[in-house]
Amino acid sequence: EQFGSSPLHGTGGPVRVTTVASDELSDFFLDAFSTAGLPHVEDFNGPDRIGFGRYQFMIRDGLRDSAAAAFLGADRRAGYRAPPLVKTHALATRLVVEGRRVVGVEYVRGRAPTDKAKRLRAMARHEVVLSAGAVMTPKLLLLSGVGEAAKLRRLGIPLVYDNPAVGRGLADGVYAIMQWATRKRNFFKCRLGTQAEEDQPHADYCAQQRAMYAAGHRSNSSLGSPGMSVGAFLRSPYAKGPEPDLQLTVHPWDKFSRPWSKRLVGVASMEIANNHPASRGWVELRSSRFTDPPLFAGPYLRDANDSRPLQWAMRQVRRIAGLEPMAQVVQEEILPGKHAVSDAQLFDAIACGPAQFRTLGRPACDRSELPVNHLAGTARLGDPSDPRAVVDRYLRVIGVHGLRVADASVMPAPPSGNTHATCVMIGERAAQFIIDERQSRRRS
Repeated sequence: EQFGSSPLHGTGGPVRVTTVASDELSDFFLDAFSTAGLPHVEDFNGPDRIGFGRYQFMIRDGLRDSAAAAFLGADRRAGYRAPPLVKTHALATRLVVEGRRVVGVEYVRGRAPTDKAKRLRAMARHEVVLSAGAVMTPKLLLLSGVGEAAKLRRLGIPLVYDNPAVGRGLADGVYAIMQWATRKRNFFKCRLGTQAEEDQPHADYCAQQRAMYAAGHRSNSSLGSPGMSVGAFLRSPYAKGPEPDLQLTVHPWDKFSRPWSKRLVGVASMEIANNHPASRGWVELRSSRFTDPPLFAGPYLRDANDSRPLQWAMRQVRRIAGLEPMAQVVQEEILPGKHAVSDAQLFDAIACGPAQFRTLGRPACDRSELPVNHLAGTARLGDPSDPRAVVDRYLRVIGVHGLRVADASVMPAPPSGNTHATCVMIGERAAQFIIDERQSRRRS
């Protein structure tokens, strides 16, 4: 509703899209972006995203407007006559296949089910929609006999359809992290529950924010904020095509809670994401047991050139952090630190994490902060004649009947930003495809 009705926005739908209350440090970043000459973008979901502005979130009255709340909630905002049946603590083990038709899903119940758990079945009247994500969707397809024939035979899994593309093409963005010590702090991480924080210097602030939230003023409380509100999209010299390849997200607090060697008044963090990396990974079965996690080959910096846009962005951000009004509040860059200047030093900071913490029991090359966690691409959408494709343009799994995939695994490449809204729209399209096909059969 915030942006009104337009070709790119709507009103009255089941999901609320809005900006959130900001803070002084985030506003300083916006002013510094402006001083640097970057364009201001009023609407990141508008026709042009390159520039700086305020992020939009799926938040309603200080609570995340999740897909479950919007489409499955008891208030039935999406217009369902009755809410669907949702079974919790139910783990899918494989698809039930008769010939080449998927007729149901096998699953087990429990918080930590074992191989000995009782197998249950949910049978489909029309078709099955698989929405397990870019890691578990290919795992379930493979466990069900859809995948590379030779590998399935080695694991003793009966072949349903030979498609070596299942699980390949795993894509994800890659991060570079920057942090600064600041002279002031006006955003704190507080807990909503009853856990006492009297031992912390910001206990009064958190108590005030909890009281505000409890009184119904959720949108004005920091507890109704995702902990970030502003950022930027940039197009580096290495970008291919017109879309921005870089996403900069400002966190006005120490997001990583690092054990700094000295007490700091405040810490500002920035995540710089290369959303268009060339690197690709894969997901494969470890065994034929549903309880075993799949083998996961992350796509992070397999092509070292994926770091070049990040290095370029880090140098731009350094310049911006030295401009007014940021120059008033920034004491020093503490990550990666002013010592990291050359391409090799910046690559090391991106690929292996903060150098100053590697003597504190962390791995010599800690890659845990690389993933953007926008995993996609392991059940790629495409023409059935494309050897890389797993689903067709109607999200139907190629080679079998009665099965569609509706999640990020169908994306040929990740979008230029977060994946959640795109996943919601993939689900919307899948639903419409099903409705259209059933209506077409009835007419015929």
